[in-house]
Amino acid sequence: MKLKNTFGLFFLISVICSCLGCGGGGNADPLTPGTAIVVSGIEDTSMTLTWGAATSGTTEQAGLEYKLVYSTDNNISTAEEAEANGTVALDWTVGALTKTVTGLSASTTHYFNVLVKDAVETVAYEAVSDSTTVNVSCAGGLDCGGTSCCATKYMSGGTFTMGADAGYPADTVPAHSIISESSNPEVFEVTVGRFRKFVSAYDAFIATPLADGVGVNPNVAGTGWKAAWNALLPVSEAALKAGLNCGATKTWTDTVGANEDKPINCVTWYEAFVFCYWDGGRLLTEYEWEYSSAGGSEERTYPWGATAPSTSSVCYDKAGACDVDLYVANDVNKYGQYDLAGNVSEWVFDFYDPGWYSACSGAGCVNLTTVVNRVVRGGSWSDSTAINLSSHYRYKFDPTTRDATIGIRCTRD
Repeated sequence: MKLKNTFGLFFLISVICSCLGCGGGGNADPLTPGTAIVVSGIEDTSMTLTWGAATSGTTEQAGLEYKLVYSTDNNISTAEEAEANGTVALDWTVGALTKTVTGLSASTTHYFNVLVKDAVETVAYEAVSDSTTVNVSCAGGLDCGGTSCCATKYMSGGTFTMGADAGYPADTVPAHSIISESSNPEVFEVTVGRFRKFVSAYDAFIATPLADGVGVNPNVAGTGWKAAWNALLPVSEAALKAGLNCGATKTWTDTVGANEDKPINCVTWYEAFVFCYWDGGRLLTEYEWEYSSAGGSEERTYPWGATAPSTSSVCYDKAGACDVDLYVANDVNKYGQYDLAGNVSEWVFDFYDPGWYSACSGAGCVNLTTVVNRVVRGGSWSDSTAINLSSHYRYKFDPTTRDATIGIRCTRD
């Protein structure tokens, strides 16, 4: 089995005076980085970075030099650290605004920093925490509205209040303090185009039964696959396709068509788990999902804030699923994930317990107790009530369910 490659991007602004600038008045027109770095052309062990020209005051300087460095550790966050710890991908070059970096390690997070200098100072480009992935399901490139369909965005961990004490169903009570780890949830829900790669590889993938413990969440023991679940997977590619054709509002088509950028639906929890594992990720836990939707400690009612959704800004109260890039201007959370409120609801790892919020708080609150149902989070295209799209709302389904309102989002550690 081939896993995806993960490439992390980290750029942090830092101004370091040179000897020329520290002792006196410095630059009358400070050196300012240009527009943010854009990533494209991602392959198994290479990627292309492009950035805007820096300025001095409001004037672009033709003689400025640029340098690009990277590391597999997060130890290049300042200009000084970048110079000391970074592997040089592009040495100081006048006017350089793009570089294709090759020879990167497979399945490894890489941190990049771009520096610019003039005669007085050295400046790192504006801070961005980002992670863009290429994996099996996006091999050869799959584009969703100008962004890789496999893109992820870094979600810094922290403490937040999960659940709500009033105005929601009883299974959201009580509001309680939870600690979430950092991870890299995918920007988009898994598309038909991505899932098609999995379907094509399915027979070879299941030829060797999955072992106990594969796909484990490294933050929580006991979250890996159970060998007994192999019997709950379709026995062949043909059987998987038959299951995906679950009704009039299914998004799957047996041949490539107009639905490639729509989220895959009609998948069971078991198929969601093994897809994420096959593609180098895992399902989010329930608390990770709510932490992402609520914007961590900002504790937003909806992914975008407190304003109630409208059908012109979110994929809900529709006749079917929408393309995953249709509402990127509105249905987006603090970290850069789309469609957490609408389009399709999403399987998460946990078993469902209506009283779970009273049973656990703090770190590692993943419900591993085997019961009938698994948790599904987020609203969908079929919902017509705003509360169903909120960060707190919980659904439960039998994990063998195939439903046109349920899909997949993976995360990467």
